[in-house]
Amino acid sequence: MQSTALRTVARAFRFLKSIRLAVALIAWLAVSGAAATLVPQGEDGQFYRDRYPAPLASAMAAIGFTDFFRSWLFLAPAAVFFANLSTCAAARFLRQLRTRTPPCRP
Repeated sequence: MQSTALRTVARAFRFLKSIRLAVALIAWLAVSGAAATLVPQGEDGQFYRDRYPAPLASAMAAIGFTDFFRSWLFLAPAAVFFANLSTCAAARFLRQLRTRTPPCRP
């Protein structure tokens, strides 16, 4: 039972420290952030209904694109990216500690 749990933790650790995940998250944050800068943020619902077609305005409101930088579309990938960077840094730090030679003593 414990070996299954360890394998699951090891698999999650490998996933979190993968470069593919980092690249995908950076791409998502860059593309979605760039798109969000084109849409005025934080306005009331009527503003979006007047400015955009009704289906688009309601979709933007439903997914939180009208306040993008406070929505789950931005915060969840940003949190996963933070975990990715932290895991990569911790793995590199631990690898450096293991390969470091002890100081020479006279």
